[in-house]
Amino acid sequence: MLVEGWEPLNLRQTPTINIERMRAGENRWIGIRFSGLIENGAALVSIDELHGDVAINGFALGLRVQSRRARRHLVERWRSVVTRVAYGWGGDPERELRRLIGRADSPPTAESLSRLLAAMPSDKAGPLDAIAYGERFLRGRTQPNRTLLSVLESIDAALTALQLAPGDSADIAQTFRRQEFQFSEAASQDAAAAELGGVARSFEEGFARRDLHPADAPRMLLTCASAFECIGDAQGVRGLGAEIEAVCDGTHSLDAVQHTHANVLDRLS
Repeated sequence: MLVEGWEPLNLRQTPTINIERMRAGENRWIGIRFSGLIENGAALVSIDELHGDVAINGFALGLRVQSRRARRHLVERWRSVVTRVAYGWGGDPERELRRLIGRADSPPTAESLSRLLAAMPSDKAGPLDAIAYGERFLRGRTQPNRTLLSVLESIDAALTALQLAPGDSADIAQTFRRQEFQFSEAASQDAAAAELGGVARSFEEGFARRDLHPADAPRMLLTCASAFECIGDAQGVRGLGAEIEAVCDGTHSLDAVQHTHANVLDRLS
């Protein structure tokens, strides 16, 4: 798990990794490393979302490793990461891409990797301290390509985290699911909690039937803005209803709606 404080696990010792206490909309990255035993073979990794002990969502990764293609893959990953930095944070993307990439058909040198790390946004490195990881790599001895590849993958994940920080409309349904779960226990004793749970459940059911879509989220949230205000007041968190109303006024993106929704739930958890 590419997250601070997580110790690597050997899948020969345990076939299952449980990632607990994840919140709706939270992003984590799993880094899988293989020994030389399958360098010219294949492996399958399954990732499931569990509700209790029942898998309700998931996907599988089929991984094939061929040593003769490793260098080409490294070059492609380097170009991809450099392009993301140049076009995401560069004032003149094409010029910045030429400055950062070095030789387009070669893996990065220590000098070109240093330039990339310096060009990355350093004010908020995301959940992965990819800049520090890259700097530790540069201070070490010459490493095999697969170690350099892990540096690039960590940088790529950190860039994704930065892009998702303002919110992600793809997580709207998950955030409503979180809302229902968060207020389910109090719903029997608190009318505002029951209202929040009911609105969230209505969105989930409509979304499952494809009657509702992420674009319907602002309308649904507006119907329970007063309930957010009520529960917030009870917890000493003022103005939550106004925040919901402001972000759902039709002038903000769905990403911003999801971000505010998740932030409000955070403050009420």
